[in-house]
Amino acid sequence: ILPQHVAPNELTKANGLVESGTFVAILLGTIFGTYYITQNVGPEIISIAVLVLAVLGYVSSRFIPISAANEPNLAFTYNIYTSTKNVFSALNSQTESVGKSVLGISWFWLIGAIVLTTLPNYVKHVMGGNELVVTSALVVFSLSIAIGSLLCEKLSRSRIELGIVPFGAILITLFLYLLSTEPAILSYGVQIDELLTLKQVLNTGDMRWHFVWMAGIGIASGFYTVPLYALIQQRTEEACRSRVIAANNVLNALFMVCSAILSIVTLSILEWSISELLLLLAGLNLLISLYIYTKVPEFFLRFIIYILAICMYRVKTRGEINIPEEGAAVIVANHVSFVDWMFILAASPRPIRFMVFAPIYYSPALHWLFKMAKAIPIDSEKANPEAFKKAFDDVAEALERGELVGIFPEGKLTGDGCVDMFRRGIERIIERTPVAVVPVHLGGLWGSMFSRKTKWQLPRLKWSLVSVSVGEPVAANKAKADNLRERVLDLKLLYSKDND
Repeated sequence: ILPQHVAPNELTKANGLVESGTFVAILLGTIFGTYYITQNVGPEIISIAVLVLAVLGYVSSRFIPISAANEPNLAFTYNIYTSTKNVFSALNSQTESVGKSVLGISWFWLIGAIVLTTLPNYVKHVMGGNELVVTSALVVFSLSIAIGSLLCEKLSRSRIELGIVPFGAILITLFLYLLSTEPAILSYGVQIDELLTLKQVLNTGDMRWHFVWMAGIGIASGFYTVPLYALIQQRTEEACRSRVIAANNVLNALFMVCSAILSIVTLSILEWSISELLLLLAGLNLLISLYIYTKVPEFFLRFIIYILAICMYRVKTRGEINIPEEGAAVIVANHVSFVDWMFILAASPRPIRFMVFAPIYYSPALHWLFKMAKAIPIDSEKANPEAFKKAFDDVAEALERGELVGIFPEGKLTGDGCVDMFRRGIERIIERTPVAVVPVHLGGLWGSMFSRKTKWQLPRLKWSLVSVSVGEPVAANKAKADNLRERVLDLKLLYSKDND
């Protein structure tokens, strides 16, 4: 119900709050539950406490705003098999990005369940810690997930940024590996007759690194899951969103059952150590991540764009609200560098299919990247009329499917940093498929390592400021080449005034 109560640009923040609240609640339940059971207060008191929590949960639910049914005529059935089949049918009808996001979230719950259930034994047998150390480890892990979930909104710049998902997956693999290779307390030459206190553990060798790796897994988990939840909510059809979420929850539960089976097989039957199980998880996480990013290249593409736009440049975006949240539109922009399309994609909440000059599209070094981005190759009409015609056919098909298409009407990179004349191909596109045109101006890229001003060189140590200014959509009947060029130039003047 979050998409019904928050704005699209608040989905990541809302999911971050839900995720952080969830794991703080799990933490509190684990701590207080363990405490009261170890105090031998008796089943009566514990039962009363559970019932009180249930009542508080019900009372809290009464404060949730009313959410209208997206599919009020949907038939309800008490048949568990039929209901489960229906929710998975709804999931199968969605795009592959939604399906693989559900798979990714379920895989996270498998990892989380194993880490949480093995943590007490890990602390006892590897770190040599007592119950307080176990509680401290739970606090570190759970609060780190909460922190990572809240940080995700900042790193995403209040939008759904899929580029953070591979980043989180890489970090989870890394920290699981580091946690699995941390030596046990006996490796430090310490002989113990009884379990160590928290202070003793922290003062023994480099044992504090165990906590650092746990915190790393937690923070990375927040980076990994929050965008996936937000993506499911955003890209799922409203009429079956609840059923898709239900399918996600069912699959989460199945993966958690699998986590228990995996733990039993490895720890009890095969008699592996906990460290070996964590190492196996690190390897499996890497394989699962590669599978998801191979099936849905958008995740990896956004990761590349995120690294480029955030780590190599300081990007300032304005007017991105003008990019339609749904429906077809054409994005037109000035052409300054070879990576212009990446910066426009970084500013867009939706995928954009760019038209790319065929020789560059098919170049051995870049073909895989443009294919991943579902770019549309276009060649000269004189050199290859068939490829030229096919490019316009592909653009028309994409627009008819409600996609965003990006073009650079200048037809070439600028040689002097100025905006050249716009060619009439844009008019041909709009005449065939009348849709709105969104003008975009790119600033700050002239003189970069990707422009024609200088030869290839290493990026400057100081972050370069790049601006992506998005103007208001232009109606199809006013989308003339000269008019669109003037709109782009107006955005350039606006950017200059802001800098002054």
